[in-house]
Amino acid sequence: MIRLTPLMLLHSLLLLCSPLLRAQSIVVDSNFENASIVPEVFRDAERRCTMDSFLGPDRKNQFISAGTPYVTFGADPSNWWLRFSVHNADTAARVVLLSLNRKNFDAFHLWALDANGVVTDMGGVGADYHSQPQFFLLNGYYFTLRIPPGYTTFYGCAVNRIGSMHLSMNLESAEHFTVNNRISVMLFGLFLGVIMVAMVFSLLFYQQLRDPVYLFYLMYVINILCREAYNYSADFSPAPVVQRNVTSLLLATTFGLFFRHFLRLWELAPFMDRMVKIYASAIAVLGLIIMPLAHARQGDILKVIFMVTHLTNLFFTLLALMITLYFWRTSERARITAIAYLPLALGFVAILLRNMNIIPNFPFINHAVMVGFIIEVLVLTIGFSIAFRVTAKEKEHLILQLTLEQQEKQLAIQTAEQQVKDRIARDLHDDVAASMASIRILSQVVRKKLNGQLLEVMPLLEQIGQSAQSSLDGISDIIWAVKTNPDFLNDLADRMRDYAGKTLEVREINYHFDIPRQLPMLNLPVDARRNLYFIFKETINNAAKYSRCKQLNVTMKLAEPTKLLLRMEDDGCGFNPNDIKFGNGLLNIQKRAKDLGADLHLSAAPGKGVLVQLTLNINAYAP
Repeated sequence: MIRLTPLMLLHSLLLLCSPLLRAQSIVVDSNFENASIVPEVFRDAERRCTMDSFLGPDRKNQFISAGTPYVTFGADPSNWWLRFSVHNADTAARVVLLSLNRKNFDAFHLWALDANGVVTDMGGVGADYHSQPQFFLLNGYYFTLRIPPGYTTFYGCAVNRIGSMHLSMNLESAEHFTVNNRISVMLFGLFLGVIMVAMVFSLLFYQQLRDPVYLFYLMYVINILCREAYNYSADFSPAPVVQRNVTSLLLATTFGLFFRHFLRLWELAPFMDRMVKIYASAIAVLGLIIMPLAHARQGDILKVIFMVTHLTNLFFTLLALMITLYFWRTSERARITAIAYLPLALGFVAILLRNMNIIPNFPFINHAVMVGFIIEVLVLTIGFSIAFRVTAKEKEHLILQLTLEQQEKQLAIQTAEQQVKDRIARDLHDDVAASMASIRILSQVVRKKLNGQLLEVMPLLEQIGQSAQSSLDGISDIIWAVKTNPDFLNDLADRMRDYAGKTLEVREINYHFDIPRQLPMLNLPVDARRNLYFIFKETINNAAKYSRCKQLNVTMKLAEPTKLLLRMEDDGCGFNPNDIKFGNGLLNIQKRAKDLGADLHLSAAPGKGVLVQLTLNINAYAP
């Protein structure tokens, strides 16, 4: 049983329709708008024929009908002659335009043979004819024809020495040509706008994310722009052969690089990834090989290379489409690529089949590729935007997670440090403090037993007891400072009252504390707690030893919502700050205030007492 494929059905349909599309004269009259030309063709493999060769009867009968207005010649470097007739049914000459779609050939030369046997050279167009600005922003060429009444036969010679060639000819009125040209320019303008947006977005995404996939996408878009810009310009490149052929290879190479990086193909399918890498590298190498061969006019060798290239591109176009569809369910990037790539892939398949002379040069093929490019770039750009937002959110989530982890680590470190401090405090209390207490008790026992018998020893014993008591107080202060206490300020106020009572009462100094009972909750670091308390202690000690004061006032309160004020003022003898050298006590107060990050104000004058005022910003220490 013979199985009919869609391609076989299409080929059979074209064969059935070919008699209906045989070469025939085109009638031009006052109502004429446009007509597709089904030419007769003749292959001049040796490239020896001239226009004069077809004036005799021998060559005239060698033309055969192309059977379709969408003629393809493959990569055959022969000279291809085309012939068609136009019948002007009016009594006056009419002006029409002969349009040639696309700019994929080296040269097309046109002659007109009127009913009187007079040959008129209409000139030539193509890549061999540079500096033709009238074709700028057109996706093809055109001739302006003045058709006299009666029959006029036109002969054209088309040649493309390197690469495939396809040709469609249309006869149009000026109005119809203008409308089509405007539509073409509008489509190209839309294409340029989309391309520019894609280039800007890819640069912005790369700047933000530093992902090379956006550079590959940028190179791919630039190659798309170069390919289509040539089709819409008369003289886009000084090397049109390279422009027409190598750009397509660069397009395939950059797409392969973008495709594998965007899909992360090495994670989805390592074997397919290796195949795409080999394909992209091979296509790039072929581009380098084609350039010198094109300059050397090695058409026969290039014909084989182009056929191999077309088959390879066809295989990998279908392979890329298959990969995206295969991973549709498991990869979001595959879904984006499939949606973007499907219209363009179908267009590329049609182009490759046309370039291999398998299907005719249908007009929709070129428009399908342009529309496919627009759809692809739009979908990928939107997909990039979505991916960028998702990546930004993932980045924010990751930063938040890392911040939480760092905070947890820092908390663990602080907890471990606090445990060490607590252990040291316990050891000080259990061992050193106990030993100092034993010394103090033993000195008291010895003093009682001596009972005044050795008066010279009594002061020494008294000094031992005082030193032991001082050491015990110092150890107690250290233990208190290193222990965590979220209600630090209220606890500090109690300790300040206790210390002031012990120090000032024995010297008969009156004191007054102005400290509210509801101070804010603070969790100061150990160093901050020690510095704040020792500033108070040093000030009290200085007042008790040197000021000869009768009254000392202590104030601790919130001067502002975020400012803690500690104020200590006595009515003693005071001093002149300019006449006295700062001892260790005042220097220590200044250093501790600096370490604490607090503002210290010291005011003193002879006979007017001393004022020490500390202002601390507690906002950073709030729980």
